[in-house]
Amino acid sequence: MREELFHPLISHFPIAFLITASCLKLFLFITLILKKEGKFTKIQTIAQALLFAGTALLLPTIFLGDMAFETIKQNLCEITIAYQHEQLSETTLMIFILGLILQFLEYLPAWKGKFRISKELLLVIILSLGSYYLIRTSHLGATMVYEHGAAVTNANCNS
Repeated sequence: MREELFHPLISHFPIAFLITASCLKLFLFITLILKKEGKFTKIQTIAQALLFAGTALLLPTIFLGDMAFETIKQNLCEITIAYQHEQLSETTLMIFILGLILQFLEYLPAWKGKFRISKELLLVIILSLGSYYLIRTSHLGATMVYEHGAAVTNANCNS
């Protein structure tokens, strides 16, 4: 397998994990507002695990993206789009790290149970923003491949 293909191979996992975690956290926030949150402790655990795993998987995804870029840059017709993709991915990572920190503040004794609704609302906002950047990053990656021929062996800049 060509090494530049490892990036798209792994990148779909954090995308799926983080979008799902964001949707679950929104659902859990709604149940908190409706005072029904006690019924969904397993979903809370799943959302936290997906948030952690997805954020952790962004690191090798970005690393493999850098490796792929080194391989394909001489054949890439529009190189600025690759730099935009990289900047968006780093912004996405920072947003989800912030969300992960906020999520695990609940486990610190000083924060346990305090500002619960405000903290959960802020977390939903951060995860929504992270999902927005994640989708933008993904779309730009797809644009690189499907419109600009990134990692396509017979790409042609004239089309």
